[in-house]
Amino acid sequence: PNPDQPNRGQPGERDDRIGAVLMERINGENLHNLLTDGLHNDPETLLDIAAQFAKAIALTHRAGFVYRDIKPANAMIDSSDRLRVLDLGLVSVIDPKSGKTASYQQSVESVDVGTSDYMLDNEVDPLSPQRDIYQLGRTFQQLFVGQDYNQALAINAAVVRAADPVVRGFGHLFYKMINTDPKQRPTINEVSNELDRLQSDLKQRTVRTKIAANQ
Repeated sequence: PNPDQPNRGQPGERDDRIGAVLMERINGENLHNLLTDGLHNDPETLLDIAAQFAKAIALTHRAGFVYRDIKPANAMIDSSDRLRVLDLGLVSVIDPKSGKTASYQQSVESVDVGTSDYMLDNEVDPLSPQRDIYQLGRTFQQLFVGQDYNQALAINAAVVRAADPVVRGFGHLFYKMINTDPKQRPTINEVSNELDRLQSDLKQRTVRTKIAANQ
């Protein structure tokens, strides 16, 4: 042992070790920066990003967390086109003593936190997983129309003008997700299933188009 170094972990001795968090370095682009004009004209990319985001939130819920701050700025697209969810600093966790009934503990006691553009004022239960559904729906609106996501008229017009039924289906989905009544919002599994269905419809249509072009 080095006599110049303090003993570590010995009873009654000073311990100068420093705690640290080791985080993965992700090479990629922040999702917020990729959404200036939205992706309503690129349904394949739109659905791929949305499906990855929904699956990440579903995994978060299964692990016992409510994310509470879903937005494009808290996600990255890495060099392999995988979506990575970032910044879990505001999550709430299931109280393990609650049994089958989910009771969430606030990260900041008695204070509702998050990003205002993606939050519903006077949310019935700000610690419910359905809060994440609302925020994910608002995020999907930004995926759809870009920086006009906070303008209802622009979103409505984009959905109505969409000639692609898959794109319109995506619009109908995010409107369900931002229902002011959390009981009327789909669950995260229902969101994922609907996105899988829309992706399947898009792939089948692409195959039919290629077959028709080769005939």
